Amino acid sequence: MVHQRSFIFISFIIFSLLYIVKSKDENDINFASKQSGYQKADDAWDEDDDGKSDEDVDEEDKDEDVKEHGKRDDSRNFYSFTVLDSKGKGVDLGKYKGKITLVVNVASECGYTDNHYKALSKIHNHLVTTGRFSVLAFPCNQFGKQEPGTNEEIQKFAKDRYRAKFPVFGKVNVIESDVSPAWQYLIDETGEAPSWNFFKYLVNENGDVLHAWGAWTSVDEIYSVVQEAVTNAMRRPKTEL
Repeated sequence: MVHQRSFIFISFIIFSLLYIVKSKDENDINFASKQSGYQKADDAWDEDDDGKSDEDVDEEDKDEDVKEHGKRDDSRNFYSFTVLDSKGKGVDLGKYKGKITLVVNVASECGYTDNHYKALSKIHNHLVTTGRFSVLAFPCNQFGKQEPGTNEEIQKFAKDRYRAKFPVFGKVNVIESDVSPAWQYLIDETGEAPSWNFFKYLVNENGDVLHAWGAWTSVDEIYSVVQEAVTNAMRRPKTEL
């Protein structure tokens, strides 16, 4: 009799433990299911109306930024800038689009002044007849303080002494602070900033920079390169630019 009671008691304990374990397993399964459901709901909220996740939208925003940046770069060239003439009046460089231009920072009291001004006048007068070329001179006093005069004095010097027929603009900075935006573009495109007076940049008919030369390279040495650029420009009608 005693053994029978013991057996019944032990059986009761075992069944109770099995019930507890089963309930715990079912609760764990239900909890996991709920968590899965919550995760699916969160994923659904992360999708916008067109079914794209936030990650997809972020990537598209980046792509749009790149495209927009590209658009700005495409429209930016040397001829997209405005500079000041000797009287402080704005000059749209777009008027030179379609021409090859030789852009030079000039000075009146430099050791390179005489041979460069003579050569610049010569190349300008010879190639300007094509209608597709111009020298563009920008006085600068940053190298050895060799352009100390006023804009009016510089104009008189260039025209009276060298009979310069090419445009001589107002004085600019081409290095360090307050650099003319047009010159900053030349520097950025070539990776070469002027190191002295009479630094030369050759710009094509679309406003893109082709070459850069220092003062130690004479105009005579680059004449054939300039002439070839003009010849190539003449093969393309201005109306196509």
